[in-house]
Amino acid sequence: MAHDRITFSLAGEVTLGNFRTAISSFTNLMEMLTAQANPESKVEWIISDLRFGSATITVRGEVEERDEVPVVEEVVESAEEIGKLASVHDFKMWTTYPRAIRDEVATMFGMLNGRIPTATLGPYTIDAPVAVDPPIGIEFNIPRREHTSIKGKIVTLDNKRGTYFTLREAFTNRLIRCWPTLNYRDQIAALWKSEAWVLVEGSYNTFTEKPTMTDITEIIPLGTAEKGGWKKVFGISPRGPGDSKDSVADIVRKVRDGG
Repeated sequence: MAHDRITFSLAGEVTLGNFRTAISSFTNLMEMLTAQANPESKVEWIISDLRFGSATITVRGEVEERDEVPVVEEVVESAEEIGKLASVHDFKMWTTYPRAIRDEVATMFGMLNGRIPTATLGPYTIDAPVAVDPPIGIEFNIPRREHTSIKGKIVTLDNKRGTYFTLREAFTNRLIRCWPTLNYRDQIAALWKSEAWVLVEGSYNTFTEKPTMTDITEIIPLGTAEKGGWKKVFGISPRGPGDSKDSVADIVRKVRDGG
């Protein structure tokens, strides 16, 4: 059978609870798609690959009768199409699916955040939670992450649930949770102790409840009071609730003086 299997995975720091929830919804999705293709089908989905050390599962459709082969292929193609729509955040097309299917897919990808930045379904990568309904007052296909650089100071460091740190952004005082790879651990600890300004480069994500930085490619120390560095102050705008209410002049003066 040419098209008889599909892979689902979660990338990052996946807890047993995360994996259990995601697999339960993935199982329900495959069963609903099978029933949708043929309510009388006796297709069984067999685990053909469960990779050690990762949250990845591949299932294969197994049939007793040759006339059910097209059912397996239709289900795999339907699951891949769902993965494609989830990957491009095409909410308009997404609403054509039954609510029960949308609920299961929303659960599969609802846990995506800094700790679990991406998931895959078939050949498609999903990098943001899937909405069950179109966001109210928001256009379709809105960008949900942007590669950028943010200047700030590391104010907290946590190693309990995997290394992450909180960056207080220079311009707005916004707190941004950053999820670096483990190779940055020693550097982050040193920068946290020094209270130096740093420049963090990575993907700024707006799909989470609080802003996060993932896929971090650089953490550059800028020192405590770089001469003339105050002239290069920049950050994320516009300001939001809870951001600093200082005037721009006060912020620039504060950064200039290394405060």
